[in-house]
Amino acid sequence: MTLDQAPEAVVTLSTDDDTLTTYLNSVHPDDRAAVATAVSTARPGPFASAHRVVSDTGTGRVLWVGSAHRDGLGTRIEGRILDITREHATVIRSFVDEAIVASDAHRASIERAKGIIMAEHRASEVDAFTALRRRSNEANVKLRLLAELIVRERSSRGLVIFPRARR
Repeated sequence: MTLDQAPEAVVTLSTDDDTLTTYLNSVHPDDRAAVATAVSTARPGPFASAHRVVSDTGTGRVLWVGSAHRDGLGTRIEGRILDITREHATVIRSFVDEAIVASDAHRASIERAKGIIMAEHRASEVDAFTALRRRSNEANVKLRLLAELIVRERSSRGLVIFPRARR
């Protein structure tokens, strides 16, 4: 089977013959164990597995959609294989974009909190971050949440202290 044929193919995989083994040979090596486990432990009813398939033209990502049946010999999965490479790339790109935006927002809070600690305690940037990280670990609170809390509290109470100019 090639990935090019996959969107139209109706395929049956079974743990009682060589169809599963044959199919697993086309599955990306990093995904083989998970696919084999998913097929062999599938319960009767709807079934889906997202995994990569290595084709002659490269690596693609596919989604297996079908249903699982148990018979006296093993588990049988029947269904269609759909190529979702483009859709997967779009979703990943969206997650990465969101993560970058969130990271920038978190970084700003952390930088502000470091600045507050530096001003209030006349600490270096490294010492301020070390103190922030240590307190985050001690309180078992995410660093960004602690930083946001410090910024919000200090801003609302007007306790931001600016260092005196050095002579």
